[in-house]
Amino acid sequence: LSSVAVDGLGILPLWGHTLINYAGSLVGWDFHIILQVALVILYGSLPEPAYKVWLALCCLVPLLFQPGINDSQ
Repeated sequence: LSSVAVDGLGILPLWGHTLINYAGSLVGWDFHIILQVALVILYGSLPEPAYKVWLALCCLVPLLFQPGINDSQ
């Protein structure tokens, strides 16, 4: 994970060791990042149907993990 180039994602470089060590304590933002990077890492390693499931998850991520609440009232 640490070696994946994330320049186009607008995030800081990944700390793969930290993500793996604290896998049980990850928050929404961590899952957002992992799903985006997983497409690059898993490409060619999974059967096409499984890869399409990951692709669908990555399309849902921006809708599910919003950085803030616009109207809290």
